[in-house]
Amino acid sequence: MKVRDLLDLSRKVAVVTGAGSGIGRGVSEALADAGASVTCADINGETAEETAASITRNAGVQASAFVVDTSSEPGVKYLFASVLAAHKRVDILFNCAGICHREAMVHEFSLEQWDRIVAVNLTGIFLCCREALKIMVVQRSGSIVNICSSLATRGSDAGTSPGMAATKGGVAALTRDMANAYARHGIRINALVPGIIKTNIAKSLFPDLSYEQVAEKLFKGAIEKVPMGRIGTPDDLKAAAIFLASPASEYITGDFLSVDGGAK
Repeated sequence: MKVRDLLDLSRKVAVVTGAGSGIGRGVSEALADAGASVTCADINGETAEETAASITRNAGVQASAFVVDTSSEPGVKYLFASVLAAHKRVDILFNCAGICHREAMVHEFSLEQWDRIVAVNLTGIFLCCREALKIMVVQRSGSIVNICSSLATRGSDAGTSPGMAATKGGVAALTRDMANAYARHGIRINALVPGIIKTNIAKSLFPDLSYEQVAEKLFKGAIEKVPMGRIGTPDDLKAAAIFLASPASEYITGDFLSVDGGAK
């Protein structure tokens, strides 16, 4: 098979959570550029619509928007039931939906903060994987990609990201366990591990600051730890996303692909 055919996602059906912005939007655009029909799912219906409209306009493939809170079991069930009814299959799932929190040590961390980040960053991925796997087991094929983080294995430098570290560690363990369980069903499950990526995920934590001010607050000094000398963008993840979703990676499962400019 030619390389361009290995990366072709024509006639594939993809679901991307967190598709309204940042990494999720970039992944949605990449899958569509490779030919996939994409359901752009996000808790923010307006931004999900923007992503779907942009894909339809620029990629010329089918894209639709879907409003869902991935921490809601009924909402996630309805998402996948709707995609199955419309397309008769689900070939690709990208779990990009996630939240972050203000820097805080464990003794400063409230149970409310803990419960919310676990609900979205870990339970949400479990729910989406579970519903996708019900479909993929029947069709005996599929690729699931979870967004992970280096926090899963090393924590943050200052030890002030307990919710992020714990949930991403859970995602890493869940990814490995599912990969072992579902390989025999023809389903591949991997993780994409971005480094410091310029997105708006942290903007909600600092509503009174501009994006530039938030970036300065969060990324100051971080660039010094990146051998390539810059902060990444969602575009830097697009090729890796297509690779993990496509037949080009058909002998890869349970793996973690880092896109971080060399910062380990």
